[in-house]
Amino acid sequence: MKIAIVGAGISGLLTAYLLRKKQPNASIILFEKSDRVGGNVHTVDVAVGQSSNQIRWADLGVNDFNVVTYKNITALMNELEVTYKPIEDSVSYSTMDGTISYVIDPDYQAGSDHATTMLPLVQKGLDNFSKQAPIDCQDPAFSEFSIADYIHYRNTYNPDNDPNFYPVEFVQYNLYPRINGMYFVHDTMPSTMSFVAIMGYYSLQEGFGSAPPERVYVEGGCQTWVNALMDKLFQQNVAVVHNAQVQVFASPDGVDLLINHNSFEHFDAVVMACHASTALKLIQQGITNDIVNVLSQFDYYNSVAVAHTYAPLLPTERNAWRTYNILIHGDDTQLRPYTISYICNRHQNHVANSDYGRNPEFFVTLNPAIPIPDSYVLKQADGTPAVTHFTHNIVNVETLKAQRFLWSGYGTGIQGQNNLYFTGGWTLGTGLHEECYQSAERIVNRLLDRSFNHKCIELNFSQVTA
Repeated sequence: MKIAIVGAGISGLLTAYLLRKKQPNASIILFEKSDRVGGNVHTVDVAVGQSSNQIRWADLGVNDFNVVTYKNITALMNELEVTYKPIEDSVSYSTMDGTISYVIDPDYQAGSDHATTMLPLVQKGLDNFSKQAPIDCQDPAFSEFSIADYIHYRNTYNPDNDPNFYPVEFVQYNLYPRINGMYFVHDTMPSTMSFVAIMGYYSLQEGFGSAPPERVYVEGGCQTWVNALMDKLFQQNVAVVHNAQVQVFASPDGVDLLINHNSFEHFDAVVMACHASTALKLIQQGITNDIVNVLSQFDYYNSVAVAHTYAPLLPTERNAWRTYNILIHGDDTQLRPYTISYICNRHQNHVANSDYGRNPEFFVTLNPAIPIPDSYVLKQADGTPAVTHFTHNIVNVETLKAQRFLWSGYGTGIQGQNNLYFTGGWTLGTGLHEECYQSAERIVNRLLDRSFNHKCIELNFSQVTA
């Protein structure tokens, strides 16, 4: 078996890793368009403070996970002997002028009296949401609800017949800002995001519907575990081609890749572990109407992350600073209405760790609501600003329909048509790393089970999604 994997982000690397485990004799080649691997995992070393020799690290992309629910990722970390440590799982919400400001500390539990610093109506809504929403997301009746649809429904029909079951204050000052901090929604449309997708996030990251979360960071940054995984793949003779430009020519008899506009190489199958929009551009032959219809459902949005020391992006009251700080800059009809900033000193450390609160303080902000002066932006070792731009897919009701068809339209979905397979954060849920693992595992199982008809079978996407 000779397999090409296009894209060396988390999903591509996991596909290669799992395929090698289950098929030791397979020939596996990863093709990556850039000179680095890991996709939205991006760790940088930065100089902090007056002296440039105070080097710290910062995750500009994915930065933590919940060991209670990330079963596969946690097992992988342990196998790779990667060290992870607890974070202080606290969050603040505040408006720019400080008129609204509250915190949720680690011991918050729904219905308890621990969250005394929260606004009463926000706490009421969060208590109700953390109890009711995990139940509702299991009900197929809610499968095509946006979060706005769901809030409206539950304020009309709820166990207590309470028209204020989810108060507007909870939605405006907690739910929508938190959703926007997930990266997977356009700045001005958190209300359109899929209710089921949102609950996938709250389940995996926040522990809703299960045990309290135990969120951890990877010592040295998430790039550490990506590098450890790369080392494992090298040991297993998985080839990685960097700076590779490929074009894909698929057929029932296999897939030919044109590499760097120079030479063709034949493969039994190709796994497109890249954005759906990228896959549409790269596949030159053998793409079916249904593949086009499914992949074209996914829209993308560009974000920027900045490591800096600019305090005005944090709550006006310093005693409200927490690990995660969500700034409510406007409402959900405005550009950049919500911004999330991490205090790296609290995120990378914990009271149980010896270097808790290590100074000087520095931050990472996603999509800053106000410009950060250049003098406050931290520099990497080579003198370049610690800034990264990345692309992510938007997750709404339509994309969840497309995800279902990707895997199970008329029993088999589009996976394997003309020996083309698709994985990545866009293919399952909101694309958290545990979901990327699950997507990669499904692909490997499909590759190894050739009883799935991998030839060109035209399906009817419109009927399935209607």
